[in-house]
Amino acid sequence: MTTMPTVPLDDQLLAVASIGVPVGLGIYLACVNRDATAETNIAAGPLTAAGALVGAWLRFDASDGILTLITTIIGASVGANLALLTLDHARAYRSRHSRLAGVTLQPVAGLREFT
Repeated sequence: MTTMPTVPLDDQLLAVASIGVPVGLGIYLACVNRDATAETNIAAGPLTAAGALVGAWLRFDASDGILTLITTIIGASVGANLALLTLDHARAYRSRHSRLAGVTLQPVAGLREFT
């Protein structure tokens, strides 16, 4: 490397940043929905990037050699996708419970209650 000759190619910070950021950006761009609100798409960006960086960092030390890069890539993609799944699940849970907040159940005519 010409700009930083003292940094080895298998440095943890270099590998996590150079793999996690592009993977997170790619997965974020793949999940952007044009029909969704701007808040939804904006919230997914930092969450996807954080998930990719954490996933890459967790998988970096899983092996040695070239396999380190492969597991880092896999960890970044799994982390970013897991972050998006968590966001979608939380959003669905919130919308489901907000719709049911004012609902009251009425007894059906002809049925008696069990005690």
